[in-house]
Amino acid sequence: MTAIIGVLNKSAVALAADSASTVSGGEVNKVYNNANKIFNLASNYPVGISIYNSAEFMGIPWETIIKMYKKELGTRNFPNLFEYANDFITYLNKIKLRVNTYDVELYLNTTIFNVVKSIHEVASTEFEDTFPDKSQIDVNQEFNNILVNIIQRNIQSINNTNTLIEFIDYTQEMFLAAYEVNIVTYINNLYSSVNLSLAETSLIAFKEFIYLNIVKDIFDNPYSGIIITGFGEDDVFPKLRSYIIGGIIDHRIRYKLSEDVIISTQNTGAITPFAQVDIISTFLKGIDPFIINNITAGFKTILDIYNVDIENAIPTNTDSNAIKAILNTTPALIDKFKKIVDEVCNERNLFPILRTIGTLSKEDLTEMAESLIDLTYLKRRVSFEEESVGGPVDVAVITKGDGFVWIKRKHYFKPEMNLNYLASVFNQRNT
Repeated sequence: MTAIIGVLNKSAVALAADSASTVSGGEVNKVYNNANKIFNLASNYPVGISIYNSAEFMGIPWETIIKMYKKELGTRNFPNLFEYANDFITYLNKIKLRVNTYDVELYLNTTIFNVVKSIHEVASTEFEDTFPDKSQIDVNQEFNNILVNIIQRNIQSINNTNTLIEFIDYTQEMFLAAYEVNIVTYINNLYSSVNLSLAETSLIAFKEFIYLNIVKDIFDNPYSGIIITGFGEDDVFPKLRSYIIGGIIDHRIRYKLSEDVIISTQNTGAITPFAQVDIISTFLKGIDPFIINNITAGFKTILDIYNVDIENAIPTNTDSNAIKAILNTTPALIDKFKKIVDEVCNERNLFPILRTIGTLSKEDLTEMAESLIDLTYLKRRVSFEEESVGGPVDVAVITKGDGFVWIKRKHYFKPEMNLNYLASVFNQRNT
């Protein structure tokens, strides 16, 4: 995991990121504190890029992809920051030609495993609750019945989710023509390992659900977050655009535009945290999001108890429709409660901070960005949690006039021993 933040005002963008990367090895996670997450995207122009979550795209390190793109970009520039972002996505379509079949199958199998695992866990629990005594039932048949029912419920819940832009015209028939054999073989192998045989109805339901998990706006690991920020040639104020990028299926990239931030005379400051955002959100809102969720859940419980008391106290000859009208106000009351809490947090904390950010100097922007990463690290350090934020904090600032400037940057080498490298970088920036 990681923590990354972009702090923007009319003058500059400050980017800060920790150096932690987590490698999973069965039941144990190993954290390394040497990952590079911030890069200059265009040698001669004020544009930066940052990555979080997975450090690779279909087996290729993002750092390699970014530096290949930077070389291809050369001296080209774009009038709008968002055009750099669009061009980078276009470049990924060239990268996909370098991806081999093994990595595509690995990504598909990971998706299948995640889907089957989530469904199987729910189905197993429901099966055990429904049939504590299995001596009088056909275990395989009853489990398949429950399995199909759960899959269909999940299909209904995601059917209306947005379809990813690359998959708008991608039908289930096209998907199965390419991968049906892989899917059926993989699922059957998974269930044979637990001594269960899938019925045809279960396989049909699974195939549809896996297809929807591919084409819909659903991103489970492995996925990457990409943040591109800075100034286009004609941009007076900075912008930021972020994407969520999954893998490649049938020569199509699974990605979505996650967020756009546009600084203007009306919107003079912004703070955009990524990955582990809980501590930064607490700083901005003045209250931990986890606490807000628990307070809201507690408020709902109180309302539910109160509704039962009201229902018991109302005379039995009271109009049932009137009772329902009173009891059905709970969702509206919860929404109103959330709105009030959000308004208080914004007025008391968030808006004053954003107004102040709009007036900060470059130095103060970078100090703030670094401090928020340090705050996240400190919280992980003093709590019984995995220290998934840590290591040196890299900090860069991007301005219209000075371009991309490092404030703090770790090196895996000693600069004084690599003068040829530094000279080549200097020459690239001046050609």
